[in-house]
This record gives sequence, C-alpha cells and structure tokens, in this order.
Amino acid sequence: MANKLPTSVYSIIVVEFLERYSYYAMRAILTMYFSESLHLSDSTSVSFFLYTSALAYFTPCVGGYLSDSRWGKFATISRFGSIYVVGFLVLSFSALQSKMSGTMIGLVLIGIGTGGIKPCVSSFGADQLPDPNDEKKLRKYFSTPRFPLQRNLETREGQSQLLRRPGPCSSLPASSGSFSIFFPETEFGGAPLNFQQ
Repeated sequence: MANKLPTSVYSIIVVEFLERYSYYAMRAILTMYFSESLHLSDSTSVSFFLYTSALAYFTPCVGGYLSDSRWGKFATISRFGSIYVVGFLVLSFSALQSKMSGTMIGLVLIGIGTGGIKPCVSSFGADQLPDPNDEKKLRKYFSTPRFPLQRNLETREGQSQLLRRPGPCSSLPASSGSFSIFFPETEFGGAPLNFQQ
C-alpha cells in the first residue's frame, strides 16, 4: 500500500482518458460529418480536418508558455478546459442543425482548448504526489495512463466504424455522433476543481 498513488492522481488519469476519448471520437467521424451532413466535397472535408488538427497541435506551445510563465498549471487547465467544453457544446448543438459556422467555431475552440491543456495535464498529475522525489511513484504514475489511452483509441475507432456501416446505427445522422461525443466532456469540465493547485 505504500506504493499507492493518491486518489487525485487516479482522477487525473480518468479525466485524461475521457478527454482523449471524446477528442479522438470526434476526429474519427469528422470528415464523414463534413461530407454527409454539411455536404462538403471530400477534399474540402479533409482540408478542414487537417486545419483543425494543426491548430490542436500548435496550441500546446501557447498552453505551455502560459502555464510556465503566467498562470500556472491549475489555472491553465481550468481556463483552457472551459474553452474546450464550450467548444464541444457549440459543435454538438451546431451538429444538430448541420450549421457550418457553428461547427467551425466549435472546432476552433476545441483546438485551442485541447492544445492549451495538453502540456499541463501529465505534469499536473505528477504534482499531486506527496513526495516529488519518489521515483517509484513517479514511474508508476507516468506508466499508468498509457494502457487506458491506447485501449481508448482502439475502442473509439471501432465504435466510430459502427456509424459508417449499414445496420442499426446507420439510421443516425452524422450529427448524432457529434452530439453524443460531448457527454464524456462534462466529466472533464468539473474535474480540475478537485485537485491541489
């Protein structure tokens, strides 16, 4: 039991799992949503997918800078996490009406939000350990998220394929998939409030 991680660390691992779960699920069906619900060409759908992905991979530079030099990890995660949740709300509700403007606003907010929190979450979890020099617990913490995250990606990719195949799920419009992806994010939105600053 001496090697047990604090509860807040496990909460961070679960929250990161939910965050990645919802993000990659949305990405898995995004081009299908662009082409089938918004009636964009395949090349335009792929372009928008890549532009929003690039934003999500650029914004960690901003999140890391703000975390290290301005706000601290907790405030950065809280602020960018809020932007992230708002982005999923905007995307979800615009998907119900197949609105291009709302979709793009939601995707930009999601890109900013996910990028802003990404450089902070892992190190914030390590900050929750009572002894930052305990190599055994640090090793355990940094090795724990890898398995659930990998399983998460495999599982969600399989679920997104159900939306693409003929069958009971095929009657759902592509927007239903986008709307359903929001729900794991509600857990993510309140989670940082449970941790040490």
